[in-house]
Amino acid sequence: MTTTPLITLRSGPDLLAAVPYLVGHRLTDTVAVLLYGGAPGQVHVATAPIDADPERLAERITATIDRLGATEVAVAAYGPQPTRPRLGAFVAHLSGHALVRAAFLADSGRSYCLTCPCPEATDGVEFDPQATAAACEATVAGLVASPTPATPEGLAAPDPVLQARTAAALAHTVMPDDPAVAMRYLLDGAADGLTLTDDQAARIAVLLTDHAARDLALHGVSDARWQRDLWLHLTRRLPDAYLRPAGILAALCAWTRDETALALAVAHRVHQVFPADPIARGLITAIAAGASVTDVVGTWPPTDTTGTTGPEVSL
Repeated sequence: MTTTPLITLRSGPDLLAAVPYLVGHRLTDTVAVLLYGGAPGQVHVATAPIDADPERLAERITATIDRLGATEVAVAAYGPQPTRPRLGAFVAHLSGHALVRAAFLADSGRSYCLTCPCPEATDGVEFDPQATAAACEATVAGLVASPTPATPEGLAAPDPVLQARTAAALAHTVMPDDPAVAMRYLLDGAADGLTLTDDQAARIAVLLTDHAARDLALHGVSDARWQRDLWLHLTRRLPDAYLRPAGILAALCAWTRDETALALAVAHRVHQVFPADPIARGLITAIAAGASVTDVVGTWPPTDTTGTTGPEVSL
């Protein structure tokens, strides 16, 4: 969710150019949905793989619409033209639940309309995302659409721009009265595919200093892609002083998904910042030896809040 900056979307190319700045990185093979109409001035962005089942994705997004009280949406997709029928079906499902203001696909430097039989739907319109008015407004406002790193080391590396923005947000972030409830709310949003704002990233950084909220996150670790993406994103954007719990959660998520090179890269990053941390050292040793999560921990996920599954594990 974000309330600033104000970016005017005048066309399909503007929409397609603006969304990467809102999520903080360039998009490929992704469908993004902007949700409006909840609290005044707020916009939420949910993302999903472009090859997701249209009906199931629409069900997930409509549940998010209901939870947020949104009334209008816009769809920006990034991928090959053969995905257009699937995207069209997704937009049709959404239109029965909220007003679809616009829906466009970007492919090979062209913008295609997904909602009507206009010329832009069949032939597309050539556009340069960096030359749009929306991209200019986003850049002036200090937003960045970073390239997506291609290597495990790149995915684990800090992003200085995002770190600085999160550090600024941390200056006015305080611990809520019920950290576990606040953590659950933010995790639910991430599961819905919503992109974190600077304030939300700062809130999670603070929540991870609370034992109950931290263990809630740990006990929920799974091989779900949204969890891997959430903790990996926070590993890149949190200032180093707040890195440890998010980095360990990211390494565990990657490890449960058998992304061992990524898990090892993240663990090394935590170890570099916190060389005395025993969990980071243990992860590096176990992963490098070819062990699995269950080899080391046993039943996973670990013990839940009622103590009914697996061994006791804590950060």
